[in-house]
Amino acid sequence: MRVISRRKLREFWSKHGDAQTGLLLWYQRTTDAQWQNLADVRRVFPFDAIIDQPNITQDDKDYLEVLGTLVYDYEQKHEPMPVLEGIELLKALMGEENLQPCDLISIFEDESTIAEVLDKKQELTAKQIQKLGDFFQLSPIRFLASE
Repeated sequence: MRVISRRKLREFWSKHGDAQTGLLLWYQRTTDAQWQNLADVRRVFPFDAIIDQPNITQDDKDYLEVLGTLVYDYEQKHEPMPVLEGIELLKALMGEENLQPCDLISIFEDESTIAEVLDKKQELTAKQIQKLGDFFQLSPIRFLASE
């Protein structure tokens, strides 16, 4: 697992000499680790004890930052978040904002077009995609389906 570049680690311990041994140990543990879940990470790096302290030192903050990077990397690899896109995103946004097809006439021009798009009988046009991005204040690329 690659969490942080070796160059960054060297740069850090060149400024903070007392950190070299700990960083080398951390690097070896994370490189060799075969963690299956967050509980496995916590057994090796018990960060709850740090968080519960009334005053967190800069070293503790640095440790938590590196550990946060580790957890993020693990989650990206093992527990990715599903991505809403295309028509599924449009349907979710309509539901979230309590919109009816008639509320999108300015984008689609008529309700029958909206119905066909929502039923996946008609694809979104480039113009509709741009207008949806503007309307929902999202990048238009989110309305392109990867299928």
